[in-house]
This record gives sequence, C-alpha cells and structure tokens, in this order.
Amino acid sequence: MENMTGQIQEQKKEKSLHELLTSSMVDVYVGPSSTHWVLHEQLLCHHSPFFASKFHVDDKEEEKKQQGNNGNKSYRVPDEDDYPFQLLVGWLYSQSVRPPKSEKDIGPLLELYLLAVKFEMEQLQYDVVETVRDFYHSTSTYPGLRRVQYIYSETDEDNEMREMMVSSVARQLTTGDQIPAHWATALQRNGQLAVDIIRAIQQWNIEERSIPDARDVSSHRGRRPSEFGFSSIEQVGNSTDTVDTNLGVESVNSGASDAPNIKSDAEEILSQILHSRPPEPRVDPPDKDDCMSLSEQEESRPLSESKGENMVTKERRSRFKAFLRFIFAIRMESMFLLSAWLMYFIYYVGGFGQGGTWS
Repeated sequence: MENMTGQIQEQKKEKSLHELLTSSMVDVYVGPSSTHWVLHEQLLCHHSPFFASKFHVDDKEEEKKQQGNNGNKSYRVPDEDDYPFQLLVGWLYSQSVRPPKSEKDIGPLLELYLLAVKFEMEQLQYDVVETVRDFYHSTSTYPGLRRVQYIYSETDEDNEMREMMVSSVARQLTTGDQIPAHWATALQRNGQLAVDIIRAIQQWNIEERSIPDARDVSSHRGRRPSEFGFSSIEQVGNSTDTVDTNLGVESVNSGASDAPNIKSDAEEILSQILHSRPPEPRVDPPDKDDCMSLSEQEESRPLSESKGENMVTKERRSRFKAFLRFIFAIRMESMFLLSAWLMYFIYYVGGFGQGGTWS
C-alpha cells in the first residue's frame, strides 16, 4: 500500500492541474437517465486508466464511432447512479473527499469507492478509505454489519476497504466482553468473514506471552475475569457499532440484507463447530458395580440418596418403638386383670368368704 501511495504521488508531481485542463473534452453519460457530464479528457484519463483505454484509441475509425454530436468523444455508464459519479467529478477537480458528517454519509462514500475500483482510480480509492477510516476513529465507532456485508459482496480479496473494515470489526469483537447478536449470526453464516477476522488478528504481531493460554494452570488461565462467560451473546440494542440508517441509496441499505451469504470452504467447518451437538453424559460400564464390594457401593452412592435412606430408617424405628410401647401397655393391663381374677377366685371359691381356713 505504501508503494502504491508513493507511485500515485509521483504521478501527481508529473503533471499539475492546469496542465491537465486542456481544450480536449469528453462526454460521459451516467445512469438510466443518461445524465450528461462534459469533462476534461486529459484530467479524466490521467487519473483513470479505465477511461484512458476507452478514449485514447489509435484507430481513427473507432474514434469516430465514439464521438458525440458535438464532436467530443463519448462513453456511457448506464449501470451507475448519478450521485456517486457526482462525488467522483467533485474529487476529480478538487483532489479531496468531503468528510462525512454522520454515519449515513458513509453509504455514498462506499459507492464512490466502488466506482474508483471500477475505473481503476487508485488515488481516489486511497482517499476514500482514509476518509472512512478517520470518521470511525474520530467518532469512536465501528463499521456496521450491513456496511461490511455490502463491501464483501462488491469487492475481491486483498481489497483495502475490506481489510480496514475487517480489522476494525476484529478489534471491536476482541475488546468486548460479549459478541453482538447480529454479529454472532453473521459469523455463523459467513465462514470467510470469520477467517478474515482471524487473519486480521494474526497481523497485529501480538507478543506470545501476552496472549491468554488455556493450558495455564493458574486460576484464570491467562484470561481476564468476566461475569458473562465464554459463550455470552450481547442482547440486541447493546451493540457499540454504528447504527445503519436509510440513506436513500437502494443498493446500500434496502431489503433484509445488502449481500447474499458468502460461501467459502471454511463455512462448513465453522458451522459444524458452532452447531455441534453437546457431549453425551458419561455412562459407566455395566460390570463396574459387579466388581465393587458392598461397602464400596455404599460409599459411592450420592449424598442425597444416603440422607433419604437414613430418614426412612429413623421413621421405621420410631414406628416400631411406638408399637412396642403399645404392646407393653396392653400386657400390663392384662396382668392386672388376671391378678384381680385370681384374688377373687381364692377368696370366694377357696372358702375364705365363708369363714373357712386352709387347714
């Protein structure tokens, strides 16, 4: 990137603005309504190899085909919107990008960036990336999910805007205690995004001793204490990234999502990891209890089971004692009645009741 910037600056020094504002003009028609732009040919072709290849044609017959009614060379861009191209023209003549006032201004800047990629305007690409980067840094915010989705759907790998956004999101996720719910869903669906976040972290050149080690036998195993737990997901509405707003740009912020789910080789593996079944409970071999003695089996029983058995035993003992007391009371009463009957028999039947004696 630094080499590219150096080459761009060297190109700037080669020709100044007044040297590029020649009398040669070109016509560019943009959008479905064919908005007509009359631009300086040398200025446009100096910053855009794409337009240089379209307008600098050696074949005179081909050049005549491209000329419009006024004799200027012309080119049509029917698939692009008017406003992003207006921003491109503004940069072309001012060599600066207007800083965004709020997050809603990021959408048109991303459209401008994609135009710069299409038209091979490296200096404009660099200026837009730096403008977006400075906005997120100065506002202490991070790119929203839909911004990242949009850039992923419209750019290739090794893209400067994509790398900047992924690195920012990696910092947001690693410095927080929780993962925002919408980011958790996106990472589950988009394996390539998760892989790129890991790559961004690897490029931080973190010292190995400062990285938490789960193999460490210390109390926290190198991690900072957290009340949320390892798999905590942040509730909706508590996210610290920027809120996507409706920009009036249909291709950026309309519909359920700005980009389809991006498939990759890593997505299947990541999905299996995130949606893996919980481990089944450990089942002891069927012959384990047969190899244990009775005392060992009693000791291996759960504490709650032992307490329950003790309560049942105490209840049975109390009932048995009550039964013994009842039997003892009945026995005493029976002995008293038997003694009274014997006294009656001896007194009356034995003759004591009629004055008799034992002799």
